[in-house]
Amino acid sequence: RRSRIVPRALIRPDTLCAWTGPSLLVVTTRGECGPDLPLCGYYFREARFLSECRLEIDGQRLWLCEGTSVDPDLLQFSYTFPEVARYGGGGSSQSGDDGPRNERGLPQRGLNVQLSYRVRIAALDVNATIVNVSKERLEFELGWHLDADFADIQEAQEGVRKQHAGIRIHRGDRSLVFEYRHARLPYRTTIDLPSDGGWHAAARRLAIRVRLDPQDSFDV
Repeated sequence: RRSRIVPRALIRPDTLCAWTGPSLLVVTTRGECGPDLPLCGYYFREARFLSECRLEIDGQRLWLCEGTSVDPDLLQFSYTFPEVARYGGGGSSQSGDDGPRNERGLPQRGLNVQLSYRVRIAALDVNATIVNVSKERLEFELGWHLDADFADIQEAQEGVRKQHAGIRIHRGDRSLVFEYRHARLPYRTTIDLPSDGGWHAAARRLAIRVRLDPQDSFDV
């Protein structure tokens, strides 16, 4: 049998995209939206309703294992935390009962994280599952960095804003809202919070303390 190699061309090799109708999501190959790449964000009808979206544990970025475009509307990413910084005997942090740990005491590769983005007609579903794969109970802070600037996609591409207005941020009972105070562009981004209690919000960050026994998981 002859194996056939199907070539794949990437116009922007540093980004992954998903879309449905007028909705478009552009993320880095790490699965993040933020200032690292100016075009990143969630757009609806070419207006950016989410300019930053990044998941962290204890204020640190996750270690990327894999990122893939599953369907035109679905992106999935796999991470581990903490990052492998050094190895124990046998080449794995699981080689002994007292393997390497980070500065907060979490065993290396003690947490596995699965993150998915699904783009809908006028919404973005973001789901994360965190699993404790270590042999002990782990406690950590799970945090989301979120922001919205309501730039036009051409403004984001060029890095030059042609319209400006203030942004009001307020939290409802189960939501975080970014409201654009432009007289002609009354845009609003509403981020629905999970039903789990214990979430606390700063201006552009949501966080919750999580405690997981071995093999337990937390969905958000």
